[in-house]
Amino acid sequence: MTWCESGGTGSRAFLLLHGLGATAAVWSGVRRVIEQRALGRWFAPDLGGHGGSAWQRHYTVGGHAAEVAELVCGSPELFAIGHSLGAYIALALASRWFGVEVAGVLGIGPKITWSEADLQGSRDIASRPVRWYATAEEASARYRRASGLEPSVAPTEEWLARGVVQGEEGWRLSQDPRTFGVAGAPFDSLVT
Repeated sequence: MTWCESGGTGSRAFLLLHGLGATAAVWSGVRRVIEQRALGRWFAPDLGGHGGSAWQRHYTVGGHAAEVAELVCGSPELFAIGHSLGAYIALALASRWFGVEVAGVLGIGPKITWSEADLQGSRDIASRPVRWYATAEEASARYRRASGLEPSVAPTEEWLARGVVQGEEGWRLSQDPRTFGVAGAPFDSLVT
């Protein structure tokens, strides 16, 4: 199940795709601007293994693209805006492999070169068990560090929504560590 918020009106649509480790809440300011300026509709999903979306056995750029394609299929004028991992997914959607027509893509900060150390670090994180924290505050502090949402970037709690969850063993990040398995996807295969 893919968790998604949407809003706005009109024929133009914006698909807002967060980066690895974050949730759709990072687009709070952008969503407000789209609505205030009546630019169109917006869709902001939590990618699989993040936030309110279900965890999966395996994560790929194509798998994420297939999930979000279902949310926007049939949108006549669709613009995909993605940060980091979200840029990869936006480009995959623009390939037309997923039955979606994309009018434009804006990619913000995708990592396009991966050293062997980067790849090994991502594999190491992907293989780790979930880490539990005694308090919501500890888990939230870790979420800020892991997602790059320091207070100077995300000053209010609204941008941290669904980043941590409570379970039987305490609090944890909502992100499945296995999502780091997408690291190293071949960026050049998505850009023509």
